[in-house]
Amino acid sequence: MYLDLRSAPLLRSLLTAPLLVGGCSGDNGTTGASATTTASDTSTTSDTSTTSESTSSSTSESSSSSTGETTGAPATVTVSGIARVMPGAPNYVSMGDICFVRADQTVGPCTTSNSIGRFTLEGVPANTQGAVTFKGSKIVTFAWAVLTETQDFELDLSIDTPELVQSYYDIAGIERIDGRIVVLAELVPAVAGHSATLEPASGDGPFYYKTAAGELDLDATETSDTIAMAVFVNVDPALAPFNAMLAQGGVACDDTVTAGSFSESFVPDGADILYFQRACP
Repeated sequence: MYLDLRSAPLLRSLLTAPLLVGGCSGDNGTTGASATTTASDTSTTSDTSTTSESTSSSTSESSSSSTGETTGAPATVTVSGIARVMPGAPNYVSMGDICFVRADQTVGPCTTSNSIGRFTLEGVPANTQGAVTFKGSKIVTFAWAVLTETQDFELDLSIDTPELVQSYYDIAGIERIDGRIVVLAELVPAVAGHSATLEPASGDGPFYYKTAAGELDLDATETSDTIAMAVFVNVDPALAPFNAMLAQGGVACDDTVTAGSFSESFVPDGADILYFQRACP
């Protein structure tokens, strides 16, 4: 399955499942993770060995019946991809810290990106709403709200520098409040004519991207077909969970490209940006 979610090379993000996009090179990530439990008997007697084999077979069949056939889903999935710095491509988040965070703020699993921003995050719980967080020396702490299902998937994204985040406030002429965050909502692929809302309402915005480099268009009141990114600034994280939605004519685009649809998301502790990626049904 291949989803091309970046209609232009500089768009913030894309996701494919399970293939890496764009011919990017780097370490090959594991595309699947599975765990098996086996029983072994150290006895050398034939009678005991026979008993062990019988017991092991029975246990294995029972386990298969109670887990695989009953639930029909793996316990974990693998999330992989490439993290870049925005603006300044090609510039990678090398040796960045990537973690999955659950809604109760439990952190883990975690991994580290390589020299070209490539990462493979194994052991992410399936069928779980959470966020994948990115931390690095060149970027702000970025949280991508996701809902995992039962298939591995990829996140390919460009993450704001501290200077780019400050530019949102400077261009809009808004004083930045300490402890507040930025919420981004992007429609992928980009579609014109959609307006953004944030619930509960907090801070200032929405403002819309003029260019893929993060410049804001203060005159815009809806998305363009070049890049459909909405920006809310000075959002109070204490009001979470948030729902950042893009809609046209009263019809909301609440699908997600990572997995199933979800509306709202918590804010991981320490996040500077909470990012929603939406898709129209």
